[in-house]
Amino acid sequence: MSNVVSTGGNGIRSRQGAARRVGGAWAVTLALGLAGCNGGIHWQGPTFVDAYGAARRAHKLTFVYFRSWYMVECTDFEEKVLKSPEVLAETRNLVCCVLDFDWDRPLAQQWRLKSVPAFAIVAPGGELLARQAAPLTREELLRAVRSAKAIFAAGVPPTTEPALPAP
Repeated sequence: MSNVVSTGGNGIRSRQGAARRVGGAWAVTLALGLAGCNGGIHWQGPTFVDAYGAARRAHKLTFVYFRSWYMVECTDFEEKVLKSPEVLAETRNLVCCVLDFDWDRPLAQQWRLKSVPAFAIVAPGGELLARQAAPLTREELLRAVRSAKAIFAAGVPPTTEPALPAP
């Protein structure tokens, strides 16, 4: 397969350049889709690697929220659950990262999350402490966050499922 794409009368551009432009457009689309996430949780990122790195440095849990910009269920979950005072209080001391399910599907699949909205909670050592996919309620999310915090405070047991591939 050729690494060059013809663009008609505008010259020649590489597939890599086209991928960068699509990636930029995707980032804008994602940012617009995340507008519904504003007004509560302080999201860090823009990638899981960035958020997880910050969490490791601060020795905090990483809360990863998977959404799809076109799913009404995600918007409803954000409005009814993620903006609730109880959830805001429970996630205040976590490093929170929002990811697009379609874009970050390999990570979602690794954590066996098959639908959105979904979340995972990862310890600084890379252990997966909690995960759940739609349908989600505020009570289920709060229970999972509190459980993950308790496991983390007690010291993550060696039997906890690894969230990240071994180096």
